This record gives sequence, C-alpha cells and structure tokens, in this order.
Amino acid sequence: MSFSFFKPSRPKTPVEVAKAIKDSLTALDTKTVVEVKALEKALEEVEKNFATMRCMLSGDGENEPNADQVTQLAQEICKEDVISLLVHKLPILGWETRKDLVHCWSILLKQKVGSTYCCLQYIENHLELLDFLVVCYDSKEIALNCGNMLRDCIKFPSLANDFSDTYWSLQALSCSLNSWSCLLLMLLLMRFLPLRICLLNTIRWSLNI
Repeated sequence: MSFSFFKPSRPKTPVEVAKAIKDSLTALDTKTVVEVKALEKALEEVEKNFATMRCMLSGDGENEPNADQVTQLAQEICKEDVISLLVHKLPILGWETRKDLVHCWSILLKQKVGSTYCCLQYIENHLELLDFLVVCYDSKEIALNCGNMLRDCIKFPSLANDFSDTYWSLQALSCSLNSWSCLLLMLLLMRFLPLRICLLNTIRWSLNI
C-alpha cells in the first residue's frame, strides 16, 4: 500500500488569480535593471500567473472552462484595475507571457455580466489604454501583440469610434504606414460607415480641400 504525504494543491479561485496577477505585475515596479535575477524571478511569476489565467479562461485541453469562474475572473480583473496593468506592463513582458495575454484579452472583452461587457466598459472609461497600445506600435518587439489587442477592441463600435480619433491622428495621415496599421485602418473602414465618412472629412480638412 502506498501513502501520499502531500495533498494536491487546491486550484485558485478567480479572486485569487486576479490578485496574484495584480501583485506580480505591481512587483515589477520595485525591480531595477541592476537586479537582473530579481527581475527575472518576478517575470517568471507573472508568466506563471498568466498561464493560470489562460487556463481558467479557456480550459486546459482536457476540461472546458467554468462559465461562472470566467465571469467572476473578468469582474475581478476590472474591479482590481488589472486591465490597466496588463496594458502598461506589456512592453516588459516576455514573449510567452505576451502571447498568453493576447489570448486572454480576446476572451475577457467578450465577457458579459448581466447586460454589460465589464472589460469593454472598463476600457471605455480608460481610453488612454488605447492610446498606449497605438503608441507602442513604435516598438517592433511588441507591435504584433498591440495590433492583435487593438483588432479585438475595434470589433466593438463604441471602442472603434473612440479609437479612430487617436489612430487617425497618429497613423492615417502618415507617410510611413506599417502593415498592421494598414490592416487596422482597413478593418475600421470596412466595419463602420460613419468612420469612413469621418476619415474622408479629416483628410479633406488636412488638405484644405
């Protein structure tokens, strides 16, 4: 007869997952470039927590995600201002962690609590997050991640409308559009007629036509 002296670890609750993500991202603020090992350890903790979040949101390959847990996690992420940290810490995250973030971002935006998309509403109240993602296009390392996150955002008319003001001012009238910028602009113009009209008016104004 075999005996086990170790109990399997209890799965974290949505509240605990959100808190762990917030704490690990906030901890990055206390690490300096000089403390290389400390920073590496902190980033490993973030990566572990993001993997846990991804598993809770989309399942582990064998088990489907629990709908109630997914909804609660989305609520907690908004309540604890984790969405803001997810965006602002993006440039410092590792490749695998960024990949998990983009995957989770798409799922979180679609979570509906009652009649409200809680994460969507959070971003609507913090439009500076869209500005930050647009500006991060300048970084080749994270441009693809930002592009995917913005593409998920503009699927919602309310965000597409607000996003267009910042986007066009920085990109649409520029002579150096990159491929992802062109794609985002094309998606905006195909989805929303009012934005097509607005863009044409903006170009006409800029050219004094």
